[in-house]
Amino acid sequence: DFLQSHYSSIHKIVELNRTFIMTQPQYYISITGLTLKSALHFPKFAFYTMPVWKQAKAANGNHFADGNYAHGILFTLTVWDNRRAMTRFMASGAHAKAMKIVNDVAIREQTKIYGYESDKIPTWEEAIEIWNANAKPHGYGVTKTRKSTTNETTSVITKRRTSSDVLNHAEMVGQIAAFALVPVVAILCYRLFPFL
Repeated sequence: DFLQSHYSSIHKIVELNRTFIMTQPQYYISITGLTLKSALHFPKFAFYTMPVWKQAKAANGNHFADGNYAHGILFTLTVWDNRRAMTRFMASGAHAKAMKIVNDVAIREQTKIYGYESDKIPTWEEAIEIWNANAKPHGYGVTKTRKSTTNETTSVITKRRTSSDVLNHAEMVGQIAAFALVPVVAILCYRLFPFL
């Protein structure tokens, strides 16, 4: 009788542990968005962020790292084992260097971040909606955690940036194209018309 009650107690503890483990969030999701001051800042931004992607994908605890561009905002979405893995990455290597130039190339008030725990990785559409609803300016030290559900995610209305200093997609592409084409045209003119 004693052995049976002892076995029953152990069995309950094992079941409670199993339930606890199964209900814990599997991932820490980090979503960042920033708006460049001008498309002329894109080369500097790209120079510093290209190594960051390599660092993120090789970092311990990383499951996913990707970038996107929507509504004039450059987004990053990274997925980690936990918040500790994300902060280790954030404070080291190429990412630490890139953080030092963010205020040079991006509008400070529109550089926002949101991190939360979840048992599912959001799609890009979901991630942008979550960011729009919850992100706070970077550097304020406020990080919320939430459990995401499909109903919560789809109920959020995507907000568009309407500030006059935010470039829309066409303007940004146009400025980047102009920035890239000017030296190309100059080189072609020099090669084709050396007497000029």
